[in-house]
Amino acid sequence: QRLVRMSFWAASLLPGGKVETVGEEFTDVTITRASISNAETFKDGTRASLLCMNGDSGKWIMVCRFAIGREESVPLRLYVAAQNELKFKVSGDVKVDLSGYQALPPFLDGMHHGHEHDEEGNCLPAGEDEEDGMEVEGSDDEEEGDEEEGDDDDE
Repeated sequence: QRLVRMSFWAASLLPGGKVETVGEEFTDVTITRASISNAETFKDGTRASLLCMNGDSGKWIMVCRFAIGREESVPLRLYVAAQNELKFKVSGDVKVDLSGYQALPPFLDGMHHGHEHDEEGNCLPAGEDEEDGMEVEGSDDEEEGDEEEGDDDDE
């Protein structure tokens, strides 16, 4: 079983119909919540909608509707595969924060914490070789004299 590393993901959508594009080149993004972040500036009952368009389809669809004082945060399950895009805009005067997570591909994950991983994505302890798990000390060009000194200690 392969271990998948995740990281938090978020984006803010400004009011006024400004279009924001969500999509990453190397990572899949899962959007799990949309929340109004400036609800305190509006009176109860004020409505707004979150709209979404897949790529360049030209068709906006309503993802969710907000009502200040009643529905200010909505759970979602929107998946944006790597190298794909969803476009979002807000209908209304509210600011909407999207949040979720992204799965980190193995080559990006290793860069984040500076060590190697085996073929299943598991972390290797520092100084271990991926193929045989043996300690790696120095380079392959060690002098033979160094090895002999270790042999003398065994006698």
